[in-house]
Amino acid sequence: MIILITGASHTGKTLLAQRLLEKYQYPCMSMDHLKMGLIRSGNTSLTPEDDEELVSYLWPIVREMIKTAVENRQNLIVEGCYIPPDWKEDFSERYLKEIRFCCLVMSRRYIEQHFDDIKEHAGVIECRMDDAGFTMEMAVKDNARYLKMCEEKGLPYTLIDGEYKMEIGLLSGERKERPDRQPEGEKMNQKERMLANLPYKAWLDGLSEERLENKKRIYRYNNLPPEKEKEQAELIRQIIGKHGENLVIEPPFHCDYGSNIEVGENFFANYNLTILDVGKVKIGKNAQIAPNVSIYTAGHPVHPDSRNSGYEYGIDITIGDNVWIGGSSVINPGVTIGNNVVIGSGSVVTKDLPDNVIAAGNPCRVIRSITEEDRKFYFKNREFDVEDYR
Repeated sequence: MIILITGASHTGKTLLAQRLLEKYQYPCMSMDHLKMGLIRSGNTSLTPEDDEELVSYLWPIVREMIKTAVENRQNLIVEGCYIPPDWKEDFSERYLKEIRFCCLVMSRRYIEQHFDDIKEHAGVIECRMDDAGFTMEMAVKDNARYLKMCEEKGLPYTLIDGEYKMEIGLLSGERKERPDRQPEGEKMNQKERMLANLPYKAWLDGLSEERLENKKRIYRYNNLPPEKEKEQAELIRQIIGKHGENLVIEPPFHCDYGSNIEVGENFFANYNLTILDVGKVKIGKNAQIAPNVSIYTAGHPVHPDSRNSGYEYGIDITIGDNVWIGGSSVINPGVTIGNNVVIGSGSVVTKDLPDNVIAAGNPCRVIRSITEEDRKFYFKNREFDVEDYR
C-alpha cells in the first residue's frame, strides 16, 4: 500500500506519517527531505521558497518511486506539500487501487480559535528553523486553497475542526475514526458527500430533481422507434457523462444519473444494462457487456437502525480495457476489474479481479489466466477456420 499525505503547513502531516510508521512499520519518505537533499547537494538551483517550481521538479521523481514500490509490492508513506492536485492522472488503475490519499485541512474557525496552539505544536515532530513569518492570514489562505483543491478534484480530506489535543490524538492513532470522516454539516452538501463515497441522503440538495431529469431522458431513449438510430445515438451521448467513439447501448437501459458514468471507445452493452451510478463508474475501451448485467455502486448500511436513518452510500467501480462481462452478472460496490478480463455469465463480483483472467461464480473467483494459447480458439476447444481474426 502507498499512503500519500499532503495538506497545508502546520496541519500535522509529518506527525501523521511518523505515527503510521511507528504503528505499521511502513517506510516513510518526506518530500521536504528529498527537496533539501537535492538543493544542498547542488543538483538543482531551486530554493526552498520556489514552491510551484518544486512541485514540477520533485513530483516526477516521487511518482516513479511510487510506481516502483507498487510493482515490487512494497509499502511506502509519502508526506509533503509537493503533491499536485491532478496526481491521479499520472497513474493507471493498477497503481491507483494501491494508493490511499489523505489531505489535512484546518477550518477557518479552528485556525482563528487555536492559532497560538498551532504554532506551539509546530515543533512536536520536527524542528522548524524559522517560524516567525507564519501568520494566521497565511494559514487561513493556505488551508482554503487545499480545501478548494480537494472539493474540485473530488479528493478525500480530513477537516480539522475540533479541540487541538483531540485532533493530535486522532492523527497519532489514539482515536479510530475514519480519516475521511467529515463533521456533520461542514461544507459538503449531499451531492458532494455522495461523490466522495460518504454516507448521504438521496432526497436532499437537488439529487431527487437530478434523478428525475435523467429518468425523462432514459424514458425517451428506451421508447424511441428502432429506426430512429441517429436520434438514439445522440441521446445516449447526452445521458452518459463521458465517452469515447462508438458508444452503443441497446435499450432498455437504466441508470440513476448518467453523469457519473465514464466509458472508453468501442463500448457495447446489450439489452437491460442497469448502472446505479451514485458513485462513479469508469469502464475502459473495447468493453463488451452481455444482456441483463447490473453494475451497482449503491448500497445501504447493514444494521437496521443505521439503514432506517435514510443514509445510503455509493462506492466507485472501475473496469479496465478489453473486458467482457457475461449475461446476468452483478458487479458490486467498490470493485476494480483489471484489463482483458472475462467474467462468466451469472457471476456476482464482490472483490477485485486482476488483469488477464477468466473469472466466474457466486461469489466470483478467478478460474484461470488468459494466455497466448487462447488466441486460436473462438469457443472452448473450437479453433478458428478463418485467418482474419488475428
